[in-house]
Amino acid sequence: MLIFKIWETPDLTPKHVISTAPTRNAHVTVVTFPAKQTSYEGQADFKPKLLLVERPSTESHSKSSELQTDSSPKPDTGKPSSLEIHFDVKTDSKPKQDSRTRSMPESRRVVLSTKLYHDVQPTIPAKRRRSLLIYGADRSGTTFTTKMFAADPQLMTVYEPLWITSRWNKEDLTQIKNWKRNVLDLLKGILSCKFARSPAGIKFLSHTTEKWSGAFVNNAFKSPAFCPNGTCHINLAANPSYADKVCLTKYKHSVTKIGEPRTPDKLISSFLPMLFTENPDTDVRVIQLIRDPRASMNSRIKLGWMLDFHHSNFPNSVRRVCSNLAKNIRFGRDLGQWQEKYMEVHYRDLAGKPLETTEAMYKFAGFEMPDSIRDWVIRNTSPSKEEVRKEEKKTFSSVRNSTANIDKWQKDSPIGRTRIIEEHCKEALDLLGLTRITLTDKDI
Repeated sequence: MLIFKIWETPDLTPKHVISTAPTRNAHVTVVTFPAKQTSYEGQADFKPKLLLVERPSTESHSKSSELQTDSSPKPDTGKPSSLEIHFDVKTDSKPKQDSRTRSMPESRRVVLSTKLYHDVQPTIPAKRRRSLLIYGADRSGTTFTTKMFAADPQLMTVYEPLWITSRWNKEDLTQIKNWKRNVLDLLKGILSCKFARSPAGIKFLSHTTEKWSGAFVNNAFKSPAFCPNGTCHINLAANPSYADKVCLTKYKHSVTKIGEPRTPDKLISSFLPMLFTENPDTDVRVIQLIRDPRASMNSRIKLGWMLDFHHSNFPNSVRRVCSNLAKNIRFGRDLGQWQEKYMEVHYRDLAGKPLETTEAMYKFAGFEMPDSIRDWVIRNTSPSKEEVRKEEKKTFSSVRNSTANIDKWQKDSPIGRTRIIEEHCKEALDLLGLTRITLTDKDI
């Protein structure tokens, strides 16, 4: 049974949202996976109403979504449409804080909802194409998640395409002014199967036969769908319509992962609203992966991707990382009309409950999860000691003893490093409901 949290969001009225919760005001539906209590996780002062809901299957979701046509919320009849068990939780009589400044509840949250499907094009089945965008900072579980989706043959999964657009910026400085436009057009090509609609989409196809990132992820453009009989004889850049056709007809859904460092201003807000508005015929969903900044920065330092705390510029680097993290979290939690399209997934849940979290992500995206993916998740998160030793030195390996990796940073990170990170990441830690494990002179 999944636990859903419902909380009221003032002045937000999502359209076509199907929910078992009362619709007196707009709601956001959240499923949480309780994490093991640790000494550094504090109680947040957030007091939501708890609701246990028996969710229908993905198939029934689609049928009910197609039948729902009234965009106005239905009145509360007092009769739940599915099994509901209520828990009384004390509420604070004081005025509520603005939703953008509330702390993250203690347990992790994952936003779930359903959306109506509409016709995309007359040449394909009369349903909106469902696509998924994975977003996150370095070392937050994005590579593992992308590899997992890439193992599903029904999904056209493209890993880190913005490595290529970032390279354009370096090769031609005039491209920087077109950076956001190139990002949006490329994402439209992947998520909506419209490479032929833009110069950026066509130009990207000319790079698909080469390896453009350090991680080894299945390249969809070299798959049997694009290369029948094992031969990739078609120049996709010269035949972008062929790429669009394969994308639309050979794959049920599209998935792409983009990293925060390669997005304009390193912020999800720089492109996400326009991505939604420019792709009305595609049901684009977004998963933002979040990790404790103390853990993610410890991992980056070990890989040499970031200066260590002995360097005089370390505090500035920490401030930049945590400032972007806090902005991205706040933006994702206050998306208004697009809130049901957004899901926040925490590394702790991905590592601590990988199968349950994977199933939640599939349900949120509207994808059908095959048994082979369950096997993949179990195999990659519960390896033998020999497999761990073999894979632990690989930077982008998806094979890890996931539960043992959650709090490993506490043993690895020197106290001086952790103290500086906690000092400059207070806002991000508060948003995540995490408490500091070090004290400074100001705290004494």
